[in-house]
Amino acid sequence: MDDYRREVSRATVWITRIALALGCLLSIYLTIASLKQGQVYGCIGEPACYLPLRTRWGHWFGLPIGVPGAVAYGILFILSTQIKAYTTEIASPQVRSGFVFLAALTAFVGAWLLVVQIGLMRAICPYCVLVNLCGILVMILYISWFLRNYASSLWALLAMVLVMSGHFIGFSEPVPGGSGKPKPTKTAPAQVADPVDEFLGSIASIAVSPEAGKVQEKDVREPVFDTVGLTVTKVQEIGLNDKVILPPAPVLTPPQVFDEMVDGDGTMGTRVQRTHYELAEGKIRLKVGTVPVMGLTNATHVIGLMYDYTYTNSVTMYRMMDQVVKRYRGQVAVVLIPVPMDKDCNDWVVYTKDPQTNSCEYCTFSSLVWRQRPDTYLAFEAYLTKTTPPPPVYQVEAVVLKLLGEKIFNSSFNQDDAYRSLRKNVALYRKLELGSVPKLISRKRVALGVTPIAEDLYNYLENLLLLEPPGEGEKP
Repeated sequence: MDDYRREVSRATVWITRIALALGCLLSIYLTIASLKQGQVYGCIGEPACYLPLRTRWGHWFGLPIGVPGAVAYGILFILSTQIKAYTTEIASPQVRSGFVFLAALTAFVGAWLLVVQIGLMRAICPYCVLVNLCGILVMILYISWFLRNYASSLWALLAMVLVMSGHFIGFSEPVPGGSGKPKPTKTAPAQVADPVDEFLGSIASIAVSPEAGKVQEKDVREPVFDTVGLTVTKVQEIGLNDKVILPPAPVLTPPQVFDEMVDGDGTMGTRVQRTHYELAEGKIRLKVGTVPVMGLTNATHVIGLMYDYTYTNSVTMYRMMDQVVKRYRGQVAVVLIPVPMDKDCNDWVVYTKDPQTNSCEYCTFSSLVWRQRPDTYLAFEAYLTKTTPPPPVYQVEAVVLKLLGEKIFNSSFNQDDAYRSLRKNVALYRKLELGSVPKLISRKRVALGVTPIAEDLYNYLENLLLLEPPGEGEKP
């Protein structure tokens, strides 16, 4: 007697068909999203929506994984039409075997990809999860078929090996930064000094030049220093020799001080115990230790700097803030938030200008160094911001490769982790209502652009944060 001759409720049949149709449509949509470099409607600005689709886990033999998913769900939907409710002859043995095989395969693959997202990538794509759950739901509804058809279930389990191997075949690793572009094949010019030796030799000698507080050239693409509230307003551009009149800074209540400490050079400074950095009226809240900081983490005041390595004004502001930290020892720390102004990894950029074409790569190299070698991060930042534009991509890549080692540098997990960190910075950029960079972010205000006169910046920060200027006998 056929064990499958039993009644199936109408609800089970229709829930199955709806789940399979939904799984097929979502797979088609995710395929289209993968071809558009992971731009998923409804998830713009959220790193988790992009990461699974841009990595090897979102591909199968070089194709977007939505392609085989759509095919499997489509065939399952057709087979489900052969299943009739409230009949003893539910389906032919061939239909049952094919249905069990494909349903088991989609369920196993769905469970596997859920494990990858949660355990390995630590990024949840809601659309991907819904597709995976559709296959698991069908398996649960027809669990009796799976238990009685061991052969088809076993073949489906073995087919999982093919699916898993497909992640590693036919997929070329993107340039660190996850932009989906092929890895650059730039060749270093002949007789160039080893970039790694140059970098390592410059760690102890990196210093900001006297011209660090001056704009070397007028950058017509971005506004100069302007203080605004959280709503970005139109700013005025000025020439190289024009003096900037900074608007008065509001007087803020000093942060709660828990104790006082004496610096190594004998100067006394207040220290604040904090677990998070609160900036821009709470729009940015970062946990201490999870983001790079220039200066002491328990400094009296903390401000954020959002910048791009390929922008002249951004690099200038980075150098000036380095001088600020040294000038006001123990009073100011700067949270570093590099944001690429490149549409390949920043969805809020309408188009990428020529100087920013490698911005994603530089920012991801920076994130990779921060995640793997935080002790060398500030030296690496000084290396990147030493010149404008920064060193060529191939040279920076060689530096990071030798600094981290091939195993760490080529690890898909580490590159995915660095790209996820980059995407979080892009999300912070969105929270501040976009606009130009650099952005100087205090607890209450956001300042855009840069001033060519360092003294104006010092006066502004002293008014804004109630900083004590260095004494006459002190070395700024």
